Amino acid sequence: MTNEATDHSAAGHTCAHCDSPDDHHTLDEKGIVDAFRASMSAAGTARAFLVAALTVSAVLWAPLGLLAGAAAWVAATAAGLVAVSATSRAAGQRNALVFGTVASAAALPLLAWATAAMFGGDVPTAAAGASGWFLATAAAEILRDRKLSALLIADSRDAEAARQGVLFGNPLSPWVGLAWSVVTAAFFGAWTWVTGVFPLALLPLIPLQVVLALFSRRGRA
Repeated sequence: MTNEATDHSAAGHTCAHCDSPDDHHTLDEKGIVDAFRASMSAAGTARAFLVAALTVSAVLWAPLGLLAGAAAWVAATAAGLVAVSATSRAAGQRNALVFGTVASAAALPLLAWATAAMFGGDVPTAAAGASGWFLATAAAEILRDRKLSALLIADSRDAEAARQGVLFGNPLSPWVGLAWSVVTAAFFGAWTWVTGVFPLALLPLIPLQVVLALFSRRGRA
């Protein structure tokens, strides 16, 4: 990545990246995009290793918990998509995404409680549930990153918009997304264990998870 001022001390000097004689900063777009794609590839490799290790372990601990965690992620994601679809026309796309975040986050403790009620809230089941949640998340994120990586080197209007987003930090580093995926999966496992021990804990966990999700969304915006 380069972000350097052009030196115009020499007479008749023009920018090496364009023909402008005015002093300005230049960004190495190709270098930044290539670095972002390499970061996506590295984060994807780390994600795949985590998925493999957690899935193998969870199959040994509690295979039903693994399936329950993956199904819970699908259900929470569906809740968020339904909320976005239902509110986008009236509230606008930006606010609809917030409603989707709230719906998905509120569903997480409910689904953790349901997992504990159906399969038990012991530590192995909770850990396997977290692994299943991460498995489903990782599968979606690997597909998303592959699509974005291909888009960033395409020649289209959408590709140019995607490259501009990368230049100005939207999306953030793929490692941030990976870290939040791990944390969210850990929350699902923790809430499965907590609601298994004390089911009424579900009541404060719903608003707590919503606040955490909104805080995370603000940090990644």
